[in-house]
Amino acid sequence: MIPEPPNLAREPAFRRQRENFTVFLTRGLPEHYLHWIKAELQHHTIASQYVRERDALENIVKAANDYDEEAAIKGSQVDQIWCLVEGVTPRVLGSLATDSRVQVASSWPTVESWLLLHFEDADATMSTREAQARLRRHMPGLEKDIYDGALLGRFDGAAERASNLGTGGRLGSDLFRFVEQVRNSLVLFDPEATVRI
Repeated sequence: MIPEPPNLAREPAFRRQRENFTVFLTRGLPEHYLHWIKAELQHHTIASQYVRERDALENIVKAANDYDEEAAIKGSQVDQIWCLVEGVTPRVLGSLATDSRVQVASSWPTVESWLLLHFEDADATMSTREAQARLRRHMPGLEKDIYDGALLGRFDGAAERASNLGTGGRLGSDLFRFVEQVRNSLVLFDPEATVRI
């Protein structure tokens, strides 16, 4: 009897299905940061829904909730829905707590607060002007784009600094919560992925 030849085909590695993120945000720097995250993490299941800057936060969250309900009716797979905003303190965010799946992350007073934390500690009482000036020392081309690699490898430090700042000051950010979710989703999908952020 002739033995069966061995099957040399590679077994596919187990991969969890990539999560689908939908992000509601205003145009401007948060948009550039989101594009940078998508490019660096190669996580292309992040759909952007843009809202007008003058919309009240309650309306932005309502639009996200409506989107979630509509997606459920249509049978669309949306795993996580986020609203990325700037200038909204956690006290205000806490008043928007709902039973929905929509999560809100903010950087206050501006998204530059979050970017500065990638490079250095910041004082929770720091003014917006001082934070922006200090950030420009690290990222002189900030107005043009932030894809120059200046933020690479700095996320963990930024997340720790933001956590240490807490939520009671004039300056802070919890945008790291969103980035952690995207990063974790990518690693679950592809454990061998290179995560440079």
